[in-house]
Amino acid sequence: YVYSLRSGDTEKVRESIEILRKETLAIIDEYATLQEKNPNMVEKLTELRPLISEPVDKVDDRVLARYLRIARLKQEIRGG
Repeated sequence: YVYSLRSGDTEKVRESIEILRKETLAIIDEYATLQEKNPNMVEKLTELRPLISEPVDKVDDRVLARYLRIARLKQEIRGG
């Protein structure tokens, strides 16, 4: 990320974030299906989905920090 800022080429970082976003949405949907007997969990996952659904146009510190948290969420859901 830091090197991409220096060169002005954040496209690879944006592509990586886009992949993470799509994978996380798929995992949330799958996990919500498995948790259907836990309405509180399904509600929380449903609340998260719109926050992750927004496509990434511009990569900056705020977006990177957000997607680092999303990566952690993905890891926690997967049990890692």
